Amino acid sequence: DSMRQASHFLCAWFFLHHSFSLAPAAMSKRNYSDVNLDAGETLSSRLDFAPMVSLNKDIDFESNKAWLLKSMGMLSSKSDFKELLDICGAPPDGLAAYVRGLQPVHRVRLDVLKVILRDGGLRSKTLQDEYRKLVPVESAMARLSTHTSLGAIFKDCGIPLKHSKLFLDSARPLLEAQLSTPGGGQGPLPSKSLEDLRGKLEGLICGSQVDGAIQSFERLVNKTAQHTLRAASGGIHHPIDQTVGTDQHVFSIIGANMSESYGDVIIALDPRIMQHPDFNMSISAATSYPTKRTFFHRPWAALGKVINYEPVMGGMTYVEDGNLASSTCGIQDFSHCDVDEVLDVIRDGTMVQLDEEAAIDFFHKSKLHPSVADWEKVIAQDLALQCRLLLMSKRKVDPWVDLVTSHLRDHFINNILKGRTPTVSDITCDIVKHWYTLINSHGCVEGHLPQFVPLDYIDKIVMPESSYKLIKEELRACRLGSGRLLDDMVVSLCATGQDFQCAAREWQRDFFQRRVSLPQYAFGMQIEARAFSFGLEGMKGEEVFLPLRMTVPQRGFAVRFRAKGQHIRLSFLSEMQDSRQVPLHQCPNMYLAVIGAFKNSKTFLKRNNTSGGPVCVEASRITNPTAMAWPDCYRDYWITFDAQVGSFRIGHGGRESLDDASKVLLQWQDPEPHQDLQYIAVSCWCTPLSFAMLKHMDPQDAMNAS
Repeated sequence: DSMRQASHFLCAWFFLHHSFSLAPAAMSKRNYSDVNLDAGETLSSRLDFAPMVSLNKDIDFESNKAWLLKSMGMLSSKSDFKELLDICGAPPDGLAAYVRGLQPVHRVRLDVLKVILRDGGLRSKTLQDEYRKLVPVESAMARLSTHTSLGAIFKDCGIPLKHSKLFLDSARPLLEAQLSTPGGGQGPLPSKSLEDLRGKLEGLICGSQVDGAIQSFERLVNKTAQHTLRAASGGIHHPIDQTVGTDQHVFSIIGANMSESYGDVIIALDPRIMQHPDFNMSISAATSYPTKRTFFHRPWAALGKVINYEPVMGGMTYVEDGNLASSTCGIQDFSHCDVDEVLDVIRDGTMVQLDEEAAIDFFHKSKLHPSVADWEKVIAQDLALQCRLLLMSKRKVDPWVDLVTSHLRDHFINNILKGRTPTVSDITCDIVKHWYTLINSHGCVEGHLPQFVPLDYIDKIVMPESSYKLIKEELRACRLGSGRLLDDMVVSLCATGQDFQCAAREWQRDFFQRRVSLPQYAFGMQIEARAFSFGLEGMKGEEVFLPLRMTVPQRGFAVRFRAKGQHIRLSFLSEMQDSRQVPLHQCPNMYLAVIGAFKNSKTFLKRNNTSGGPVCVEASRITNPTAMAWPDCYRDYWITFDAQVGSFRIGHGGRESLDDASKVLLQWQDPEPHQDLQYIAVSCWCTPLSFAMLKHMDPQDAMNAS
């Protein structure tokens, strides 16, 4: 599996390019006559979004939202929580907008930033380990093929897609030579391989560009070889992360990241990464669920009144002898601790024990995704309750998570309220925001990012000016797919030590406050709210499932998507199982819609996913060229299915075109329509496929939208 996954990344990530200057919404308005249907043969741009690997396919985010709302609702409906009735009430005005404007923030040391630059992005522990299991040349090839700098070379030279393999074919012997010599990555590259590459490039691009391309490629190969030999598996390596599966993700805090012990380099990531199907977020750290700490701060998440829990200073929970173990960043080795005994819960007047299995189940039920409507309101409600629980003195102080916020409570009561007992109305939006930027990061909303986050997703890098001087040359040498230098993203603060930490806090606080006033989703590419954005490539029909459920299968569905590429494959299935080449008598109920298959020559609909299987209806480029895909620019598509009458339609245009017969590309009436379709899988063939937006709507919502 590790070899398959690593090779999947290799073929899926030759290089990454962005086209931020052209918003998909605008590009989709191009006239049909302007589109080159054969552009897939010569594409020089690549995926605009990180590829997905279905990390969240088993998560029902809509059900999770309902579970979180139900648990918070118990505060006012269950007698177990009668002592907490005072904290009930809607979140303060403006808090949901603030939450919606937050974005992931990652913190590292300066030496780790250098590794990230040489690796081309942030990788999860699982992916790091898989690369380390590969033989060095395969690991180096995987790193090289995903590096943003390779994409920059291609963009500079305008090398078309069909010739991109020249560099990768040349890279293998070069890396083999470097990795097989003592002090690998230090010596000159084999001249024959470079000359062969030069000869091939001279027939493709102008001569003045060849030297620059060769030199840039040579530097990248050298750095990749050096990094591969020195690469270690980074990260905190907390044992619980493997238990709950978060070791497959890159960690972040949604909003200001105040964990100074993780490092002085603060990386704010573009909010687009939150639209990725492999992203999810939990309302507190994943580790705080099996260790029970989250339930001290959020007793409603335990579904009952929490008793017999005494938080300790410096870590997540107790160790067996009552002493704190040595830790890094406040995280301890509690492998010998019986965490099942550190907390009890009263439900309906009966004491129950919350064991580790149940706590982990609650963690998985707490995961949310921005594709879910009102996700920001759910999180805003939870944060408001947490803040009230502390500031209204409804729980004890947690000396670790509340290390700073306990002083906020004292100041709030003694100085602002002049000793008066706080009420819900006293705890305004500004108070909650201030509390959230002071709390230990393990009490913040934790973002679990895709297993590889390319450098292109970096929005800002904040660091001390002294650190910036040590790394500025590497930052200036790293050019992103958009053409910008990574150095352009840096904010250097003229402070060190504790002065820097204070300055960094203020910078983050101001940064997120400013984002509240920005138009919603007005940053970067125009990504529609409540939608997924991701890339696919080299799938050869292998399906990956989106983390969503169609809630009224007996009525049907509507799906809208904005995509760039050809051979767009969407499967609508009754079961979450791979349907590719499954015999007809074993295949789950399904429809397969394919747009622009066979070198963008056919669009068709099937009730199976088998080569040569029966086709329900199809259009060819000859009979209906408008039904083909747009390979090199974004186009809006939609698919609707009325399960009551069996009407299946594939069309183009925005949501206003769902009822426009002139926008239909392909349609078919199924005499025996499926009424049990719940899951959506996507795929492609070889060429890159970027989804700037994909969203599912129930039939009634689609009708209202149109």
